[in-house]
Amino acid sequence: MTTLANWPASDLDVRTRQLRERDMLPKGGRGLHAPDIGPDHAATILIAMASASKAVDAGVRVLDYWGLASAAIVDGLGAATFHDGLTAVLSDPALANRVDHVRVCRSWPEARISIQGAELVYRNPCAPIDKSHVREDLTFDGALIHQLAIVLKTGGASAAYQE
Repeated sequence: MTTLANWPASDLDVRTRQLRERDMLPKGGRGLHAPDIGPDHAATILIAMASASKAVDAGVRVLDYWGLASAAIVDGLGAATFHDGLTAVLSDPALANRVDHVRVCRSWPEARISIQGAELVYRNPCAPIDKSHVREDLTFDGALIHQLAIVLKTGGASAAYQE
């Protein structure tokens, strides 16, 4: 992920360490002995990368985004939560190839998966949105999502973290 997303390895390490402490990622050895990650783990890591501007805040912030809900269904993606939707996309390279982008709002818990112009919006319907301040978004390009899905499917899940 550090290579594909051009993300500093030290920053990703802090974020994933927090996720392992919360049992959101598998624990194990390092390097060749590291446990494999699946599409659900990759989705959790992407949410941790996108949800917090500071690595030290990622463990707490990922929980705010994990279960964001969507009532809409797009062809091939009927996931009820943001984590489930991102996992579905990363599990299927053909579906991932149709993704335009994934956008996560850091100002308030909201996320969007855009698939061929149709956009699934994930948010907490009970939480008010304070739009009085500037909206800060982090966007993952569809090409990154597609490449990560291919690596997870063909390159072995242990390679995905190193990519």
